[in-house]
Amino acid sequence: MHDLLLLEPDDLLRDVLHHALEDAGFRVQAAALAGEALSCLRSPRSARLLLANLDGADGLAGFAIIDAVRTERPDLPILYHASRRTMPDTPRCAPQMERLARPVRLLDVLQAIGRFGVSPGRPSVAPFRPASVPCPGKGGQRHPLP
Repeated sequence: MHDLLLLEPDDLLRDVLHHALEDAGFRVQAAALAGEALSCLRSPRSARLLLANLDGADGLAGFAIIDAVRTERPDLPILYHASRRTMPDTPRCAPQMERLARPVRLLDVLQAIGRFGVSPGRPSVAPFRPASVPCPGKGGQRHPLP
């Protein structure tokens, strides 16, 4: 089972979010098109949360995507973002749904996922650690870390 289904029509943003969420420990399934995402949700091992850009993924846009998802999985938590041209200024009030502010920031996404009680299904990647550090007192020479 995947932790998250990522619906993002933009190739670059989808790739960046996919890798960042996997690095945070989430099992992510990514889709570029709304129809593809809906097919994923019909799978018996589908995601526990949908993270969606509602801006025009293959003809469906805005709340039409959410309505289609709710038909398949009425209780699925949904995090979404969209432009004002796609969505009204006031978000639709619904249980298990939250609108993310733009620009979308990874920290906001991770915090929102946590509010829905979805936690990573695997350990996260260890944070970056430099291979050496400057040593004060030795003329600023770099020494490898143990």
